[in-house]
Amino acid sequence: RRTPGSTPDIIEINNPTITAGVVALGNKGFMLRRMRTLGFPIPDGFVLTTAFVRARFADAPGTFDAALSGRIAAEVVRLEESTGAQFGDPSRPLLLSVRGGAPISMPGMLETFLNVGMNLEVAEGLAAQPGRDWAAWDAYRRLLQFWGMSCGLHRDSFDHLMEVAKTRSGATKKAQLSARGMRELALEYRQLLSDSGTPLIEDPHQQLLACIAHVGRSWNDDAAQMYRHELGI
Repeated sequence: RRTPGSTPDIIEINNPTITAGVVALGNKGFMLRRMRTLGFPIPDGFVLTTAFVRARFADAPGTFDAALSGRIAAEVVRLEESTGAQFGDPSRPLLLSVRGGAPISMPGMLETFLNVGMNLEVAEGLAAQPGRDWAAWDAYRRLLQFWGMSCGLHRDSFDHLMEVAKTRSGATKKAQLSARGMRELALEYRQLLSDSGTPLIEDPHQQLLACIAHVGRSWNDDAAQMYRHELGI
């Protein structure tokens, strides 16, 4: 329970009424919020405070009770209202990034997820829009790789599929793949996850909660712990 005047667990990036510094927001959240107040075109979002994430995920197994799930769902609704997009809607999907940041920046050490809210149906719906087919399948491919690597798959497994796809298409770089070739590659990533027993969660809301948990727990990953040890953090 929060005492009057204390920092809430979830803070909207564009809410100027709540005072919170880099310790509570982490470096990424703090800078996003600061740039927003300076007038930069920063998209809406929300920050789960460092104290909350540490207590819920970094120092404990971490579970989502109904109250927390409901609060996050309410924030998603707010984002839907501000963007006009709908989470999980194949025709106009709201896609989210889930990133972690400590008060002292630890670049590359915490998990990152982009394009959260995508599944096969959303990818197909977005790809059906004029001029968006390549980008839609590339976005889905990226999320599948983020998810797979967070579940223990090595980057080499995805790089191998990428190289095979480029050879198959006669391409020297990813950008030269056709939309069809990118779709095939994304579906191969999807099959790799399925074969490894770590399929991407299809329900967008459950997918979001799982990504938040992965990012929170990555505080105790070996790389993050070694980074803090070597830098004396």
